[in-house]
Amino acid sequence: MKRQAKAWLGVLLAGLVTSALAADNLLVVDPGSTVVTRSHDTGGGVQIPLVAIGDFTGATVLGTVGTPNSNVFTVQGAGGGTALPVSLASTPLPSGAALASKQPAIGTAGTASADVLTVQGVASMTPLAGNLTQVNGTTILAGTGAVGAGAPRVAVAVDAATLAGSVPGAAGSPSAQVVSIQGVLSGTPLGIFETLKTAGGYSTFFLQPAASDNHATVKNGSGQVYHITAQNNSATINYLRLYNAGTGFNGCNSATNLVMQVQIPASTSVGSFDASYTAGVPFGSGISICVTSGYATNDTTNATATAMSVTILYN
Repeated sequence: MKRQAKAWLGVLLAGLVTSALAADNLLVVDPGSTVVTRSHDTGGGVQIPLVAIGDFTGATVLGTVGTPNSNVFTVQGAGGGTALPVSLASTPLPSGAALASKQPAIGTAGTASADVLTVQGVASMTPLAGNLTQVNGTTILAGTGAVGAGAPRVAVAVDAATLAGSVPGAAGSPSAQVVSIQGVLSGTPLGIFETLKTAGGYSTFFLQPAASDNHATVKNGSGQVYHITAQNNSATINYLRLYNAGTGFNGCNSATNLVMQVQIPASTSVGSFDASYTAGVPFGSGISICVTSGYATNDTTNATATAMSVTILYN
């Protein structure tokens, strides 16, 4: 400090001796120190000391206003007590921080918003009451009456693909797209009526048994028997047997492929046999018959001639 005082004294004396010294031109270095003392001319040759921080070699390091410098520790270009403006435009944010552009917007009541996470207008834990008033912008129909635009559609799941052009059926009219029966009130029994036809229907086989086993083929190939009628005006009981056999049948002497046997009563009792089979009696290979007067399923005793008639309805 004494050495510095002497140096400053020399500076001040030099400043008083001559005014030719320019401003900031006096420099005093304290040997063995990194502190460099220089003067500043305040005017009229009056000098005041300035302090500059030097590096470890003793070289003076001065910062430039507005330019970053790793050796400058003070804020450059701001007077004492002056507030520094700080810009956070490029300041990195921690992970998960919300930006202004990502702040959730306040929703409008009744309007859907991606930023609204809670249900608006309902207190916490209060159940929401559902009140569906429109379907596709149309007021929902209530009560009974004709179906209109406000009636919700009901889709019935099926394994098959949706039928093209599926439309509701009309009461009393058949429709391939209608699964339920139209035009009948719930719980009302359905009347079933056989439709009269002028074509199609059953095929008919007719036979007046002779004095033989009367083997015959009614139909070659698969078929079904729906009705059998047999009359007998004799006092002898006869028997009608049906076989699952086709063309070439001549097996009355065997029970092979026998499907059924019926009795043709004598005229002294009932005198006829009549039976219907609504679902049909199936025959896979063909429909063949025998008519004999013996009971055994392999009997070939001749039937009573000119006394009976047999009618079979089949498909």
